[in-house]
Amino acid sequence: IAHCFTQGLAASTARTHISALSFIFQLGGHQDLTQHFIIKKQLQGYSKTKPSQDARLPITPTILSKIILSLPHVTNSSFIKCLLHAMYVLAFSAFLRVGEITKTGKLNQHFLLVKHINITASPNQENSIDLTIPHCKHSIRPISLQISRNLENPLLCPVRALQDFMQIRKHASQDEALFSFMDGNPVSRQFFTQNLNNSLTFCGLDTKRYQSHSFRIGAATAAADLGASDIQIQNMGRWKSTAFKKYIRVPVLTL
Repeated sequence: IAHCFTQGLAASTARTHISALSFIFQLGGHQDLTQHFIIKKQLQGYSKTKPSQDARLPITPTILSKIILSLPHVTNSSFIKCLLHAMYVLAFSAFLRVGEITKTGKLNQHFLLVKHINITASPNQENSIDLTIPHCKHSIRPISLQISRNLENPLLCPVRALQDFMQIRKHASQDEALFSFMDGNPVSRQFFTQNLNNSLTFCGLDTKRYQSHSFRIGAATAAADLGASDIQIQNMGRWKSTAFKKYIRVPVLTL
């Protein structure tokens, strides 16, 4: 904590490091020293001395619907509309980070490939998506998720949106980027962010407060609003510590 303070890091960053230590203590079966009274008071004092606030707001289901409905007004391409629709809905439904659906500037890329997706169907069940995250921020091991169909709101159904996109895209190889253009090039983070900003602007939303990470924040907030437990939210978002709690927000802006 003292090291973080002398380095001028935000209080939230110090808490993230402490949460990581908490995970290590628990994993090894040791006493979790981060829960000590003195440690908690140090972190409280840190927050008061270096107050910081994440200004990003959650993309709620209502806002997500409006963003999707804005697509015909921000692009003339039916393919791009279908592509972005699938990306937005899957990002929200699976708590995805932008680096998991787009090509970023990092040397090692871990975006989803076609082989990481399997849309299953059975006579007695609705279609669902079996999704494998090849690499997570806190784990090098693949993580499997099952994303269910949204029966209440077809516009926000990840299964339908992904099926529509894959039917148009017709990937030639299982090793192609899932979210890619017709020439096979993966969608870049810049392209995704720019088009998201266009939709947000059309909807009259602040692009400084709603960003690509707002899908993940919104997913955690929506899950909490529906009564999901802490452990359920932690598992759905693939968090290894209690850091997920800072993602649960009460929306302060409504449409």
